[in-house]
Amino acid sequence: MTTQKSSLTYVLGATVAAIAIVVGGGLFLYSRMNRGQGLTPQTGAQVLPSDTMMAGFVETDQQRWLALGKFQAFAPEQWGDTLQENLLASGDINYAQDIQPWLGNVMMAMVPMAGEADQTDLLLVVGVKDKTKALQFFQKLAAQWQSPPQELEYEGVKLWEAVTGKGETISYALVDEKLVVASQTSTIETTIATTQQGNSLAVASQDRGLWEKTASLNNPIATFYVLDYGQLLTAMATQSGESLPPETLEQLAQIESVVMGVGVAEQGLHFQAIANLAPGAPMDFPPSDNRILERVPADALMALNGADIKGRWQQLVSQGETIAPLGTTVEEIRRTFTAETALDLDNDVFGWMDGEFALGMVPARGGMLGDFGVGGLILLETGDRQTAENTITQLENLVRRELPPGMDSRQEEVQGVKITLWDSPDQRTAMGYGWLDEDVFLLTIGFAPDPLVDLPRNDSLATGETFAEVTSALPQRNHGYFYVNFEEVWPLFGALSGATAEVPPEAQSILEGITGLAITTSNVDGETGQVDLMVLLKTAPEQ
Repeated sequence: MTTQKSSLTYVLGATVAAIAIVVGGGLFLYSRMNRGQGLTPQTGAQVLPSDTMMAGFVETDQQRWLALGKFQAFAPEQWGDTLQENLLASGDINYAQDIQPWLGNVMMAMVPMAGEADQTDLLLVVGVKDKTKALQFFQKLAAQWQSPPQELEYEGVKLWEAVTGKGETISYALVDEKLVVASQTSTIETTIATTQQGNSLAVASQDRGLWEKTASLNNPIATFYVLDYGQLLTAMATQSGESLPPETLEQLAQIESVVMGVGVAEQGLHFQAIANLAPGAPMDFPPSDNRILERVPADALMALNGADIKGRWQQLVSQGETIAPLGTTVEEIRRTFTAETALDLDNDVFGWMDGEFALGMVPARGGMLGDFGVGGLILLETGDRQTAENTITQLENLVRRELPPGMDSRQEEVQGVKITLWDSPDQRTAMGYGWLDEDVFLLTIGFAPDPLVDLPRNDSLATGETFAEVTSALPQRNHGYFYVNFEEVWPLFGALSGATAEVPPEAQSILEGITGLAITTSNVDGETGQVDLMVLLKTAPEQ
């Protein structure tokens, strides 16, 4: 698959160039009403071929993008001149004055190239709200073109081929009151035929509700539609000279289409992906009550929680029965674990993990990791404590045999809870664990679990200010969360890896403007899965 000139610079540059030539060619010279029309995903799909693999829709409404300006990471003083400096060919062109008034949203689509197997072309569909404003824009650019475009005709519709100021060849036409642009003339001809024959993507997908899938996003600014997930990945593999094995193709066939969008929420950026699954695809993950987050401290740097590890493992094993590479990997994991521990992975380990769980990176108060300041936390809820205790006892015996000299375990009681501590030779705690209530196993790594034994709910992650804010716009009925207190983690990551020194200044300003992020997955219905990511952003200081 060869996608022609698919960079952002080409997308915007080619659009600007095509508008200029089209206007100059007389398409907008008062031949129709002055007022044009904006573009929506639905109207854009009316000119896309029915076999389009992927499409993206970008809102150009100024108010939607200005909403980003209230956040520190996207403050106008940092990003206001980026488009002007980097994307526009002429310093005399001002986006806000010359382009924004007439640009009525843009749609980009990856469409099969006519007569070329496994190759695609990038098709742009541009809404033109005001033809006179577009003409005025052209008059600023007219002097930059070396020669007039070549006029052609297909099925009674005029189209043009032209070479831009940067030497890029493009083809374009005005189809159904929309400007369409591509690198190949055959793509424009296909678009014309699609509109005239009525076999567009909008018609082919009208029963799928595809174009309304991200309706839950507030203030959306961009949406991307993967119309055939398996076909797209297969084409991408072909482009790289690889072929996907039958087992992978079988898994890909479980996902029919994916819609991804991003919107500007009150507290930051909300990303959402919705996948339509084929009938019979596994969708039986139970929702998590997320009660276990009441056991995680509010100052946790990172946390992952969910429910039913046992069921997830069983589903993985079941999939391995029909997907050979996965089955081989599962069997290898089983054999290796049993050889090292003499335990059965299915029954002795995952078999009792049937409740909620949480993993966390939390501040370490003392212990071996006290100087580092961060330790690990594991919480496991079970309905089979007896099996869990048997497994823990066997693991204790195994660890005791492998311990270095001077390291041993001891027990103490903390607020009525029996805690086992493993201390290093210098008497600093390396690990501690015990049972909270009757069914929750607590394990800390690098510090003693004493502060977490009877954690007040008001001091838990469930009521933490940052966590509550970043998850407030996410679906509340979900499979659990992955949460990052980014404001604390990023400096720590930089101090450990030194990677922050290699980050470009523009990216660094964005990263420093992030307070936290959270991801969750949920089932919309029996055949639709959803992933939501919220990025909590710092508000820009008032000027």
